[in-house]
Amino acid sequence: MTRRIFRYEVPIDGKTHEIRLASDPVFIFCRSLLTIEFWVIDRSDGPERSRFFTVIGTGSDMPPNGTYVGTAVAPDGAYVWHLIEEGL
Repeated sequence: MTRRIFRYEVPIDGKTHEIRLASDPVFIFCRSLLTIEFWVIDRSDGPERSRFFTVIGTGSDMPPNGTYVGTAVAPDGAYVWHLIEEGL
């Protein structure tokens, strides 16, 4: 079994985005005002599946079927974003 670290991006646009993953996010970060980034430790023997993520701001309504994944502060500190996985 091989393990590798991969980075993914979710746009900060209020929409739901599908990403195929074989494992869970382990770190959330924000280097840009346009996207949230997250990293996963991927296993070569794990099956990928479609997962659905959205980004919301503090005080925004969470999707009814949303699960909190993590929080990241925008580079200028003016915004705090929350990565939400939908459908769990």
